[in-house]
Amino acid sequence: MQKFIWLVELAEPSVYDRKQANYRWILDATANPREKYSFLLIHDNEKMIINDRAYRDKIYEVPLSNGINPFNLFENNLGRYL
Repeated sequence: MQKFIWLVELAEPSVYDRKQANYRWILDATANPREKYSFLLIHDNEKMIINDRAYRDKIYEVPLSNGINPFNLFENNLGRYL
């Protein structure tokens, strides 16, 4: 079944000042409002939390041994429509 997602980038203030982010959430925009967890993936620089939607409420936490460095913000979302 087709899915639509929201990609959310979050940043600590000092990271945002450099136009970078260091956290990411991927949310299922087509999730049922009664679902307990509508996210697909959440990560920070220490771990990823994955919601396996094939199995209800199956959440995996995956440690990131090398972490994730801050990454550039995506600033052109829907820019061609403005």
